[in-house]
Amino acid sequence: MNSEINQRIGNEIVGLERNIKNLNQELFHSQKELELLKKLNNSNTKAKFSILNKEEKQIHYILKTIISENFWNKYELFSQIPFSAFIRIEGEKDFFYDYSRWYVDFLIARQTERNGYFIFTRECVIEYYGTGHYGDEKNDYTRKSVERRDKIKQLFLEKLEIPLLIIKNANNKTLASNSKTFNDLKAYLENFLKNSQKNLRTEIIL
Repeated sequence: MNSEINQRIGNEIVGLERNIKNLNQELFHSQKELELLKKLNNSNTKAKFSILNKEEKQIHYILKTIISENFWNKYELFSQIPFSAFIRIEGEKDFFYDYSRWYVDFLIARQTERNGYFIFTRECVIEYYGTGHYGDEKNDYTRKSVERRDKIKQLFLEKLEIPLLIIKNANNKTLASNSKTFNDLKAYLENFLKNSQKNLRTEIIL
C-alpha cells in the first residue's frame, strides 16, 4: 500500500516539477520580451542603411564572384546569419535565446536538390575581423569582451565540426577591386572553397 502511495506521490512531484520548469521558461521568455519592448519604446531606433559595412561588402562581392564562376550549382552565400538559422539544440529553449543573438558574417551553404526543392546545408563559416571588429580599440574591457565572444563562437563551431575561416585585416589594407590584396584574397578563397577537406579552423592575415 505504501509503495503505491509513494509512487502516486512521486508522479505528482514529477508533474509539478515539469509545470514549474515550463512556467520558469515562460517567465524567462516574457522578461526578455518585456526588456526588448522597453528598449524599443525608450530608444531612437532606426533601420540600418546597409546590412554590410564597406569592407564586408567587398568580401561579399569576392565570394559571390567565386561562387558564380566556379560553384554556381553547388554553393549559396548567406550574410549576417544567426546561429539559430543553422544550429539546433534539442530541449534547450533558454539557451536558444543566448546563441540566437550571435551572428556569423558569412555562411557558405551546400545546395542540393531533393524532390524538386533546394535544400541548403552548412558548408563553412567565414568571419571577417576588420578595423572596427573590436569596437573602441582604446577600451580594454570592450576588446576583451569581443575576444571572449569570438572564442566561444569558435569553440561552438568546432564542436559542431563546422569549418571556420577567419580573415584578419587589422592593418586596414584596401580591398578595392583588382588591388593586390583583393586578388590575393580571391585566389585564396577560391582554393579554400575547392578543398573538400577543410580544417575546422583556419586564419589568414591580409
